[in-house]
Amino acid sequence: MGQTTPYEDVMEFTSGKTGYCKEQVYGCYIHGIFDKKEIAETTIRAIAEARGKDIGTAGLKDYADFKESQYDLLAAAGSKAGFQETAKGLIEKALSARQGNSAEIRYHHV
Repeated sequence: MGQTTPYEDVMEFTSGKTGYCKEQVYGCYIHGIFDKKEIAETTIRAIAEARGKDIGTAGLKDYADFKESQYDLLAAAGSKAGFQETAKGLIEKALSARQGNSAEIRYHHV
């Protein structure tokens, strides 16, 4: 992991000197720190309160949930385009070659 060295008077908001803030600017060396809805929501509310504003956060989502929804859209588009049968065939061939025989495969249909 890298090292964060502040050059101004800032406040640390993480342990291990990995994240600092000054007024409304937050920075950290932790990849994905704002991916969780609760962390993003708490940070946004704190900044908004400090500025005397009320910002709605009802539309926030966990990044993992958003990413999963994108995979679902991709799977649906692939299924609609007929890629599902091609993918099934490739998986069956790969498993058959690996196991030396045919294998039962269960598929998740979108």
